[in-house]
Amino acid sequence: MTSQEGSFDLSELAKLITGSSAGGEEDRTAILEFFERAGFARAAAMRLLERSIDALPRHLLRLVALQLYLEKAKMLDEGVTRRILRLEREITVALEHMRGKAAETKFDVPLQFRKGSLRNQQKASVDSAVASIALLAREIGVDDLSEKNVLDIGCGVKFTQAFYGLEIPVMRYHGVDVDRDMIAFLSANVKHSKFTYKHIDIYNAMYHKSGPPLSADIDIGAAGRTFDLICLFSVFTHLEPNDYRAMLALVRKYIAAHGTLVFTSFIDNSISEDFKDSDPKRPLLKAVYRESAINAFVTEASWSVERVVQHPGQQPWVVCTPI
Repeated sequence: MTSQEGSFDLSELAKLITGSSAGGEEDRTAILEFFERAGFARAAAMRLLERSIDALPRHLLRLVALQLYLEKAKMLDEGVTRRILRLEREITVALEHMRGKAAETKFDVPLQFRKGSLRNQQKASVDSAVASIALLAREIGVDDLSEKNVLDIGCGVKFTQAFYGLEIPVMRYHGVDVDRDMIAFLSANVKHSKFTYKHIDIYNAMYHKSGPPLSADIDIGAAGRTFDLICLFSVFTHLEPNDYRAMLALVRKYIAAHGTLVFTSFIDNSISEDFKDSDPKRPLLKAVYRESAINAFVTEASWSVERVVQHPGQQPWVVCTPI
């Protein structure tokens, strides 16, 4: 290791990791493999080696030493790894807030178009979008979404406020929603070609009590396009079983070969049936499913559930890949 901050000797680092130092490209490969084994995205490991991340050599050394110790002590079981990854995500989000990435958006949206429990607190709402975007990137193993085409169904406005207003990186973003006026506002006021929007007119007992039923053939304004990441936040949480199936079939047509689907869904394995509408007086305010039913619906639509993730303070995330 050198004493200069932000740089280090690759051969010394490789020797620490492998016990020997072959030199040159073999050193670099050994270090990249080690960082990937430790949970770093490959892009992050590359940035470390290129010294484009603000990392002090002594901090890096401590991380390497800790990883080696945990490996040799055989303490890195699946449970510990999950806990480490969860903590890493929480720390990442906290640091982003501290560095001011969650500042006031440059794209203000009238109150009438804002949704959810934070609709009256615009900054807090945008902050929550920034946090969710960081978690989405982590879930698909990248540092950010700068090279990802994103389809957001039930989009609302806060992701646009983060991507467009705060210039959070994204390659392309297509938002879809049942709120006609909100989509018209976004289409008229977002001045960049990488952002596109589409209103869909479908019936939902919670949000839109008019229009035809949801089907897999509905036009979402993305004909001929595929997406690396498809996300639906607080959408399946308001869908009855037939619509749940239809939505999974619909988005399946738009996923890229190696893409990822992330959606939220209330899960309760203690309910007696596959589905429960928690408050019949307010239909589909909270649609609850057994996990086995979700797995069956997902498989039926040619998806595979990779994992179900419980992020603090959020509905469970279901992460799927196409099959």
